[in-house]
Amino acid sequence: MYNLPRASNATERTRLDAKHRGLRLSLGGLYTPAESVREALRLREDGRQPAILDVGTGAGNWAEDMAREFPHAKVLGIDLNPVNISSEKPSNCEFQVRDASKVLDGLAEVSYDVKLSRPALLMRQKCFDVVHVRAVENGLGNQHQSLTNFARLLRPGGILLLASVGMWLYGEDKELLPCVEESDPNWSALGSLFHHFQTLFMYFLLQ
Repeated sequence: MYNLPRASNATERTRLDAKHRGLRLSLGGLYTPAESVREALRLREDGRQPAILDVGTGAGNWAEDMAREFPHAKVLGIDLNPVNISSEKPSNCEFQVRDASKVLDGLAEVSYDVKLSRPALLMRQKCFDVVHVRAVENGLGNQHQSLTNFARLLRPGGILLLASVGMWLYGEDKELLPCVEESDPNWSALGSLFHHFQTLFMYFLLQ
């Protein structure tokens, strides 16, 4: 179940843009390990076009940035809701409305033909060189099956990039602050709030 607003909502779009910028700063780029991703998406002598899938693309930031960085590759972003396509969208980037948790069950029916100017997408096994899955865990029903299916979408030598955003609180020394009892002199209301939020998040995530 996905309970956040659509990416077309102005406030939600601002949040998604900020999250994308923050994660990019944290990683030092769009992806890691950088060398492995670049190797998977390299230009090939046989002429086969590399293909990238962005699951839960949201506002499409990551997909569009990857399309700009790898103009020789085809990038496909899928999400439960339509993406507001900007005038700056690269021509090698496409978006489709898809429920990843359902579409990937069984890896049905049609292929993503990277030779087409726009995808006739339906998934099949071994058709992407990079599959990117970021902060979509609360939108997937059977997470184990979904992750298995994501991996099955990869071509030999392909890379599955997984990222999850959590609620943790760090001190000035960049060390994770432990959860302590209210009687402890290091206790804080904010730290307690973060701890309870993370506990609830993990509880519903594992249901």
